[in-house]
Amino acid sequence: MVISPFLNTFRVQKFASAREVKEVLKRDIDVIVVTRYSEPRKVSDVKEHEKYREALEEAGIKAITVR
Repeated sequence: MVISPFLNTFRVQKFASAREVKEVLKRDIDVIVVTRYSEPRKVSDVKEHEKYREALEEAGIKAITVR
């Protein structure tokens, strides 16, 4: 489990492509990222934040948001 309140392109790409993350996913172990809920007062760009969450999900990483 990783807690990351701030998502950005570089961090998401680097994390999703990390060898260690890929190996864990291949072993069918859940990788979870906990991040902020996408709302204007929590994140600077709601659409971008959603895009990053979707990118994590596409890589097989579960993205959980908290308020």
